[in-house]
Amino acid sequence: LRLRIPEFLRDLNQGQEFLTLPIAGLVYRRTNLAAALIGSTAVSIRLTWNEAKQTWYMAASFEPVDTPSVATRPNMLGVDINPDELAWSVVDRAGNPFGFGRISLDPEGTNGQMENRTGEAVKELCLLAKEHNANLACETLDFTRARKDLRYQSPALARKLSSFAYRQVLNTLASRCAREGILLVSKNPAFTSVLGQLNYASTLGISVDQAAACVIARRALG
Repeated sequence: LRLRIPEFLRDLNQGQEFLTLPIAGLVYRRTNLAAALIGSTAVSIRLTWNEAKQTWYMAASFEPVDTPSVATRPNMLGVDINPDELAWSVVDRAGNPFGFGRISLDPEGTNGQMENRTGEAVKELCLLAKEHNANLACETLDFTRARKDLRYQSPALARKLSSFAYRQVLNTLASRCAREGILLVSKNPAFTSVLGQLNYASTLGISVDQAAACVIARRALG
């Protein structure tokens, strides 16, 4: 949620004109909201403070619009989420891998800067999916994995790889795929790194993270 701050209050926002707030949830009619935001439909936002829970709630009201039709493509592009990058691999309908890469996330800077980089990284990922005529496969939301990852990172990096940042990547990906009509499949990421390292990393000369993305893509194909 991007708010424009009145000039007389900007000293409370480090002199900045805009304040960007990450929103959790928005599950109900999410794809319809995404379609409304990129169209000409007006969206009314209402913020409510819950004193008992000490938290803000946001409600979005709008006239429903048609969402883009989701195209089913023959190939599958899997993505493995890491603290500093999105590793991806694409496989054909038979599960044979034929493309690999990495997209940097650069987990430094303010929350707003990280949010912008996440958006750009997800945009690039969706362009790759279309380029390779592929659906997208990601891991299911797993906070246990995120917390485990924190143990092996520097304190500065661990602060960036919070459960919230991990969720933000998946939420941004779901929203972008809905807007662009890309089929998104989520799969359990259990043992993807182990299986990837054993079966693909050394054989194909790719990183363990790219190999894990390959396993996620193949798992999404069944």
